[in-house]
Amino acid sequence: MIVDPLWRDETMKVVILDDHVIRMSKNISREEFSGTYIGITVFSKAIQNRFFHKMQDVIVAGRVNEFFNVAVQELANEGVPVGYTSTVGLPWAEIDDPVDLTFAQHSVFPQLATAVV
Repeated sequence: MIVDPLWRDETMKVVILDDHVIRMSKNISREEFSGTYIGITVFSKAIQNRFFHKMQDVIVAGRVNEFFNVAVQELANEGVPVGYTSTVGLPWAEIDDPVDLTFAQHSVFPQLATAVV
């Protein structure tokens, strides 16, 4: 998972312990959060089948409005190590709507332009 160490409202938060993500939820408080999940995850080939089975279980149970991180959380609960890397202050933005795009245009895009060599 890619995690931003800064708090952002209305985003998925994570709790990290012993260098692994152990909990992810939008309901994690500022006091317990370790970072903000930015929505990018890479799965190793070794875990893909387990992940897809967990997702199938979520869908079959009628939980079709859940995010895929529910399956990731269940795997973490079963002891599967969920690693992460940090944005470490790199510019990024999730763009889901015009407000997000405006934020990105004003706050992120200018930083990207100056980073190009």
